[in-house]
Amino acid sequence: MTYSVRRNTGLSVSIDYQRHSVDNGIELPHGRSIAPSEGRLEESLSEIFVRNFVSVLAIVDLLFLLLCKSALDNALFLTSKGTVYIDLAIHLCILGADVCLCRINLSYAKRQDPILIGLISIFALVVFCSVPAAVSLGVEKLPNAILHALLVVSPVISYGYICPRILNRRNFMAIFAAVLLVFSMHALLTAGLCISDTTAIAGREIVSDVGRAPVFFGHSGTFVPGLCWNPNTLAIALMMLPAVVPIVLDGCKSSWARLSARVAMILISCHLLLTFSRAAIFSVLLSFALWPLLSASRSRRTVFISMLTIVFLGIFLVQQALNLTSDSSMLARIDIWKNECAGIVLNPWGQGLPALGAERMPHSLILGSLQYFGFQGLFVFSLLLGYQLIKPARSALQSSSSRLLLVFLASVVIVHGTFEYFIGHPLLFANSLFWIMLGYLNLLPLEDSRGLAQVEARRV
Repeated sequence: MTYSVRRNTGLSVSIDYQRHSVDNGIELPHGRSIAPSEGRLEESLSEIFVRNFVSVLAIVDLLFLLLCKSALDNALFLTSKGTVYIDLAIHLCILGADVCLCRINLSYAKRQDPILIGLISIFALVVFCSVPAAVSLGVEKLPNAILHALLVVSPVISYGYICPRILNRRNFMAIFAAVLLVFSMHALLTAGLCISDTTAIAGREIVSDVGRAPVFFGHSGTFVPGLCWNPNTLAIALMMLPAVVPIVLDGCKSSWARLSARVAMILISCHLLLTFSRAAIFSVLLSFALWPLLSASRSRRTVFISMLTIVFLGIFLVQQALNLTSDSSMLARIDIWKNECAGIVLNPWGQGLPALGAERMPHSLILGSLQYFGFQGLFVFSLLLGYQLIKPARSALQSSSSRLLLVFLASVVIVHGTFEYFIGHPLLFANSLFWIMLGYLNLLPLEDSRGLAQVEARRV
């Protein structure tokens, strides 16, 4: 059940929901068909403004989160605490835009998912119930603990629930295109800093000895993180982007735009490889290996890409297995997991969120959720993620680009989540981008249902 969406800009926007073409018409269930001119949804100028305003807010929020974790934070007077309030203000504006849009057009208010609302509400309750534990253990003071809990829940509500209800595909494509542009420019900037041997910007040191790049490339390897402090933090952000390139390509009409998107993917992929972040690279390789195999009609090209990726994936796994016992990073991570497990045994119901700006990285989504929110939090969080991945699966599998996104997000949760913790980390750019990508995925079944409703209304 797929639809191709075409929009014309102007004072009003027309959305045509078109199924498999039958004599230049639209094939409906039970063999019926109508002309493509039927089943149109007119949007007012105020609706278009609100939707575009929300998409701009999402882009601004992502940029602030990037700057917060960059070497330019203090140079631009952006402290972690200042970014917290900006982030919360943006989420409140998105909530306000949702209320306004529901008043403008009651059809938006009807696009509700009671199950998702219930899961988000229970998750928010679990998060806020962890606040007393954090205060009693002396981890955080009460006002800051409440603020931290709000930061964890806000992206889930804004990007995971509100954005799919009020944004359309073009809005999501604009967000993804903006992020691709930013990280492409960052990759070029990193290369320029390395070539010019620039070690500081605005009085801030930007080189980093963390990671494997300095081991392989010496002094040049210290430039790999660019404006980020840690190559693993950069890799978590970079690994999210190849999955959105096909979505951006779907919305590109000019050859220059399509070429720019492909160049961006090459730059970002090369930068990701230079970080030597194994969990991120493994997740991307696994996604591209499984992506073509889920297609009902496989071309030789897709099969070749899949087989080639599987070969690289096999080489990667063999190399990691051979170095497992001598890998100091992996051994250190195992020690961290042991310590986290000991803390979970002492506080099985969760010890609350850590202090803002001083978060410990458990290097595991499961252990991090258990440590902060306890077994009840892990259970509810798993239900929330599982529901938002499974519900749109049928619609996502109909399109090549959305199929890749579905496989990738599942890989991020299951595979990357085994070795890293970023989903639920409020001040990480990748956390907000993850919920935006999940929001786009949940837009697909909503568009399917809207399309059928409009087409059926025209026939009555």
